[in-house]
Amino acid sequence: KKVSRKVIEENRWSLNPGRYVTPVEAPASLTRLRIRGVRTLDDVTLDLGAGLTVLIGENGSGKSTVLECLEILRRAATPSFFDDFHRIHGGLPALLRKGAAQMELTAEFGHPTTPFLYRIVLRGEDGFTRIAEEELRPEDPRSEPWFLRTPAGVSVLGKRLPRRTEGADALATTTLLAGQFPRLPGLLLDGVERARATIAAIDVQLPFDVAADWANRAANRVVATRTSITLRRAERLERFGANLANAWASLRTEFDEAHWQRTMDLVRLGLGEHIEAVTTRADPAGGAVALWVKFRGLDEPIPPVALSDGSLAYLALVALTRLEGGRSLLALDEPELHLHPRLLQRVVGLLEEAAVARPVILATHSRRLLDLLDDPLRSVAVLGVEGSPPTTTVLRPDADALRAWLDVYDGLGRVLDEGHERDVMKPTGERP
Repeated sequence: KKVSRKVIEENRWSLNPGRYVTPVEAPASLTRLRIRGVRTLDDVTLDLGAGLTVLIGENGSGKSTVLECLEILRRAATPSFFDDFHRIHGGLPALLRKGAAQMELTAEFGHPTTPFLYRIVLRGEDGFTRIAEEELRPEDPRSEPWFLRTPAGVSVLGKRLPRRTEGADALATTTLLAGQFPRLPGLLLDGVERARATIAAIDVQLPFDVAADWANRAANRVVATRTSITLRRAERLERFGANLANAWASLRTEFDEAHWQRTMDLVRLGLGEHIEAVTTRADPAGGAVALWVKFRGLDEPIPPVALSDGSLAYLALVALTRLEGGRSLLALDEPELHLHPRLLQRVVGLLEEAAVARPVILATHSRRLLDLLDDPLRSVAVLGVEGSPPTTTVLRPDADALRAWLDVYDGLGRVLDEGHERDVMKPTGERP
């Protein structure tokens, strides 16, 4: 059905500033995440507005689950969402908290004119996973939802969608963000495109695969970071660093000289002034490239098979932060792996710089990393587990208490190492 001119004029600035139809703009930033009913995460909300958020806690406290939920949220913007939900994530049986009937993910996104919210609720019915609720609306809870799906039906811009409307039937088997609904108002479709682009731009990274070449040969496995790969343009670094050579080729050819020189400055800051260049060499067979590093004083560059695990991991971290690729959030698991403590300090600097533009979440076991942060009061969230069934709680540093302890210890990590967590941390109250 057509949307009245009055409705369009009332909503045009909130859904699509300036024009009714425009190209999809740069993704907004994910500023708040709420997870309910997933494993130990009964009801956890993380405020991400500080830029960098460091999750630290014991094994089983929910750090990896937060990252997995972000990946599930990202997949909600893809047509294969339900297939991936079961094939990759194990479906509701692998995710649901004991005693929970459904899982819920809510993400709030900052935007210069209209911050918006996306919420999806998944529930098992008759042995199948179904979307029990789905919502896309302005962040302000007083505003009318742009789209609302409940067991009672589907509403668009405050009006109930007839059951037989083309597009309404498709909603039974797909998410709003992954579907094509030609009968829905163009005004809504524009908002859906914005949300789809933003949620699809969530970037969840796991530790880079930089295993030593001798170990790879012994196990008869191929690691992309240490071999030639098919030459392709790279917008971002892929998971596990799988396109590392392509990422460095893009950094060299698709940015101006100032950007490249800054990238090389970061390499030398971490690995030393003896690094002359990072290059990509074509495979003699053609169509593929590999990453090589040129050291001052050596005639020939060093191939990737001869680089240390830590050097290769650091080159991957530089590529990850310098090749931003329009992400809406970067989540990274255990960035400290393979790194010397001094090199870890450089990595923290890289990630704090990246967090100025887009929120960054780190999951770590390294308390040393906490001591390297510019502002642990804003950045650190300690995940703890209490009760039965185990339930995750979120603790943040208490500013006044921590200042007193920092007269004795040289960082939050040292304070926690000495067993004073209860003295300096307090529940966040991060709830909707």
